[in-house]
Amino acid sequence: MAQALNDNSAPAAASLKAESPRKASFTGWLIAGLAIGLLAWWLYGKSWPQLLQSLTNAALLAGGLTLVIFLHELGHFLAAKWCDVHVETFSIGFGPPIPGLSFRKGETFYKVAWIPLGGYVKMLGELPGEQADPEVLNNPRAYQNKPVGQRMLIISAGVIMNLLLGAGCFVYAYMAGKSEVLPLVGYVEPGSRADQAGLEPGSLVLQVNRNTRPAFEDLMFASATARADVTPIYLQWQTPGGEVREAHLVPRKLPHDQRPLLGLGPMPGLRLARLDIDEAEPVYPESPAAQKGFRSGDVLLGVRKVTDGAEYPFISPNEYQHEDAELRVRALRQANRVLYRLRSEPVAFQLWRPDTNETISLEVPPNPVRWLGLSLQLGPIVSVNPTTQEACISETQLQVGDLIVAINDQPVGDPFRLPERLEALAGQTLRLSVRRGQTQLIVPVRPVAEKPSWWEYAPSRPLAPWPIPALGITCRVEPILAEDLDSQKFHATDAETHQPLRLPAGTRFTQIELQDRSLRYPNHWRGATYRFSDDETQADAVAWPYLFWSLQGTLVSPEVVLTAQIPSEEGPIVKRVRLLAQPMPNWFNPDRGLIRDREKIIHHAANPWQAIYLGLRDTHRMVVNIYLTLKNLFTGDISIRLLSGPAGIVGMGYEMASLGFNYFVWFLGVISINLAVINFLPIPLLDGGHMVFLIIEKLRGRPVSRRVIEYAGLLGLVLLLLLLIIATTMDITRFLAR
Repeated sequence: MAQALNDNSAPAAASLKAESPRKASFTGWLIAGLAIGLLAWWLYGKSWPQLLQSLTNAALLAGGLTLVIFLHELGHFLAAKWCDVHVETFSIGFGPPIPGLSFRKGETFYKVAWIPLGGYVKMLGELPGEQADPEVLNNPRAYQNKPVGQRMLIISAGVIMNLLLGAGCFVYAYMAGKSEVLPLVGYVEPGSRADQAGLEPGSLVLQVNRNTRPAFEDLMFASATARADVTPIYLQWQTPGGEVREAHLVPRKLPHDQRPLLGLGPMPGLRLARLDIDEAEPVYPESPAAQKGFRSGDVLLGVRKVTDGAEYPFISPNEYQHEDAELRVRALRQANRVLYRLRSEPVAFQLWRPDTNETISLEVPPNPVRWLGLSLQLGPIVSVNPTTQEACISETQLQVGDLIVAINDQPVGDPFRLPERLEALAGQTLRLSVRRGQTQLIVPVRPVAEKPSWWEYAPSRPLAPWPIPALGITCRVEPILAEDLDSQKFHATDAETHQPLRLPAGTRFTQIELQDRSLRYPNHWRGATYRFSDDETQADAVAWPYLFWSLQGTLVSPEVVLTAQIPSEEGPIVKRVRLLAQPMPNWFNPDRGLIRDREKIIHHAANPWQAIYLGLRDTHRMVVNIYLTLKNLFTGDISIRLLSGPAGIVGMGYEMASLGFNYFVWFLGVISINLAVINFLPIPLLDGGHMVFLIIEKLRGRPVSRRVIEYAGLLGLVLLLLLLIIATTMDITRFLAR
């Protein structure tokens, strides 16, 4: 019998000889040269400490991804050996072996190949072309001759190993301390589902569906994996005033959104961000905080009012080190209130530097609002929230579609200054003149005090309305001048002739041209053109709130060109008008240009059993979320622009490695589970495709025909290549947009 087995394994021996050349092929050396050249280009110009850190992170990333692939293939290998299947090749990667990283032991050829897009275990009799070979047909150790149950075990063993690795990484992370983003709402998009439900900036999320200890990531997962306008998400939260509220929110997905959204984001933390840019300060260029000496990792302890020396503490170094969520929430809410209250004052930021354990003070002047001087028409109300009922003190309530035309018989004025104007009148009874259809109404209101400010309601969507928090409403801002432009303060010129232009009331703007830049390339300006429209299906549609918000950041050029229809006796005259946004007197932005990281706290499991429970819970949640994400990709609820290919995964892994070992272990767990789920999809060439054929074989009592398997394999190859091309294209697009 032993002799027969050796004879029957002759084809396998031949294949082994073909796969184990004594010298590396020319292709292998060519790929090695290209890899070394790319590495040298990437490391060029770095200092020795940066060089050492970069190489350490790269080595950690390479080792981690190799471990994920190795354990997947090891699962197949061990299951095959346990079922007494002849394994010909065990490969990490595809293509020719890397010189010096291949050997043969026994009947199996082991190698690490150049193309790191996975790996494979080649078994005798596995490929359709081998299955008709008489020597394979008569070999009991051939894969095809094993019972269906054993082949199912072999196919699924790689996925099982990846799930175990993912769970193990999660368990380790909870034992060592898992970093989570504090579920504190930092901004709310005006008119969003979160805004309409009454969620305010500064709200602490207490529960997301059944999760009674959520991190902000759980809220984002619940939203991203929901079915837009269908799936309700249960939220319970604590308002900044301490009141506990609850609601079921259904995410929405507008035409250009990449995923279903609730319309909120995390609060900027107390620690200044670490930028993925060499020697970059955590500040925006040309902002008041620029060139003041701020460093990545600095922690904001409080501020001091320069004019009178008044101290406003947020947190102490000892309190910050305690990782107490309640202390962080209190400190962040205090920081928001103080920074807004002192927005017109020069302040000295009190900072703690953990690496040197020193406290320093850096003075920063106020940050005036940048604006073009345009007093635009206030449009109709777009949405209301629970604050509206509190502000309206009679039976006549403000509602969607109402147009506010006067306040106490005085013109509304600049819509962008209206939130602060009403905030200053909080508690006073005001008479709003409102047009509702063809009817004129007087609506008495009392603006609500202690509501979040306009700068915490970020109109980050191009067609977002403008918030008026003291009344709980959002309004459109029409692209029409309500008052003449003050030509003494704001000089409008013809973009072609450079001659001064007068912009009277009634001028309608139809288009805007502006320039922006990125933190990575601050000297490279990119042009963009938008049209003023309320059509969500137009990719270039924009509204004024988004532009006003964008002009407050120094990454957008203050100079714009507007296409305007200027009224005249002969009819509208179309002109391209050049305007320069200028610092506004007595109007200040609380944001002074600091780039603050999201607030993270470390969650330690109380004991190993809790770590195991949390690790298994997160593994199950991750698997479900991946399947829901894939489903939403097919239904269009999630944009393909969110896909990441090998380049994106490598970039993310490098970033995680630079943040610390615990972050990287969690990343490996996520990648391992993603590999398990993706690999078990019913696509030919993947393990899931093989499993489908085995199930069909079990039901039919005979294998699927060779021709069907070959055509299915070709289809699977095309699908996988198409997916790889799309994902890589998305990676390149994101890289070029940085």
